[in-house]
Amino acid sequence: MNPKPSNQNLQLEAQQETLLNTPITEPVPLWHSKRFLVALFMALCHLNTVFSRFNISIAIVEMTYPKIIETENSTVTQPPEFSWDSATVGSTLSIFYYGGFVAFLVSFMVSRIGGATSCSLTMMVSGIITILHPISLQHSFFLFLVCRFIVGISESLLLISVLEIHSQWTPQNEKSKLISISTSGINIGVAIVHGVCALLAHTWGWRMIFYVTGSISLITSLLCSIFIKNRPSDDKRISKQELSYMQERIALSSKKEVMHPYRDIITSSAVWALLSGKFAVTFGVSFITTFLPMYIKDTTQSDINKVGLISSTPNVLNIFMLPICGILLDYGKRINISVTLMHKILIGGSFILTSILFASSATISNFIVSIICFLLIQTLLFVINLVNQIIIISIAPNSSSIVAGLCTAVLAVSCISTRSLTTSMTTNHTLEEWNRCLLVMGGVSLFGGVLFIVWGSSEAQPWSFVSRAEQDDQGCQIDEKNGKMIPHCLDHKVNDCISP
Repeated sequence: MNPKPSNQNLQLEAQQETLLNTPITEPVPLWHSKRFLVALFMALCHLNTVFSRFNISIAIVEMTYPKIIETENSTVTQPPEFSWDSATVGSTLSIFYYGGFVAFLVSFMVSRIGGATSCSLTMMVSGIITILHPISLQHSFFLFLVCRFIVGISESLLLISVLEIHSQWTPQNEKSKLISISTSGINIGVAIVHGVCALLAHTWGWRMIFYVTGSISLITSLLCSIFIKNRPSDDKRISKQELSYMQERIALSSKKEVMHPYRDIITSSAVWALLSGKFAVTFGVSFITTFLPMYIKDTTQSDINKVGLISSTPNVLNIFMLPICGILLDYGKRINISVTLMHKILIGGSFILTSILFASSATISNFIVSIICFLLIQTLLFVINLVNQIIIISIAPNSSSIVAGLCTAVLAVSCISTRSLTTSMTTNHTLEEWNRCLLVMGGVSLFGGVLFIVWGSSEAQPWSFVSRAEQDDQGCQIDEKNGKMIPHCLDHKVNDCISP
């Protein structure tokens, strides 16, 4: 009996143990690092997306509802500037999301030109077209819809670009923390978008909403083009210590042009579970962020200032909740809790609670109870959205832009469905109609939660690596405790593992 194989195996196991225990590059403290700056800029990009997406929600209230002007002696009702029916309002709100389908078709371009480059370009286009919204509406309604459609394409590509940047800049052991910081931009945006837009509309008119939000996009585009690069290795401002630290912990293809396994992605149960959750969470978020102002207006007859203030209130809590959630998720990895189990508990449990809260808001006809329910619902939905962002780059580290493109297409379908369904169910704007909408929202949330619990996964899928040779060249087995990669080249037969 030849003892060589067993001795070789013992030697290789000892080498692996040494790799795990040997001190690696000391990390640059997160709060003083370039990767933290990148996460902050991604939060700014998310905030920009919220403003471009939902500025129409307040503008359309100012444009299509009559104004009540109170003077010392009398009250005057001023007719609306645009007398649009429900179908026209629905088209105006929905056309933005049709751009998501186009973004999905060209999502492969994001990884080719680079996430940072794509990010800057899409925000520049979005900013210019948003500023042109009032001018286009003066010429024709069709031209206005074209502008909204172009902004929809740009903002959908921006979301894909942000995830591509995360796949290049986010170490495995800091994934939840950094993505939660990035996603907090959504919460800040949703918390202030209604209030800021309502103030602009009340003070200078609805046109100023588009001028200001478009300018924000242009400024953010300029800043990103200066400070954010496609890869850490392209950034001249990053320290050698941090660059080495990140390269040891980011499992990516060494090739700039990755051959994406489209067939495997489309047939993956993990991807379909993610997409079902994305559909359900977008269905709920879209309803609240778009129709909550109308719901409050129809059920309380509040003026534009109160509508903006009340509808932004439920989002303030989320600004602080998501970073805490990200820290807890990273801590769960360090104490060896299964990442998939943690995500199933968070997503499944949040969806079930969301469905209960939607039903409670519909059956208990009390305005205060409804606002409390909306506060809790938005917190839960944004927690789900955070976990979804993490899952995208977890299951497909080398094809995150393609999976993100699929999510963008599903997001478009979900938002269009929400707007079409809600506008068709609230033709008379009565409380009973709104309550039926809330029950539908609860049912969709329950559906998404059940599907993810059954089929969801947060582990890197075998198809997420280009080829066996590519795996061997870069190494992809990762110790979740410290995020360090163990090279495959020690021995392909012993280390036959391809998932982080």
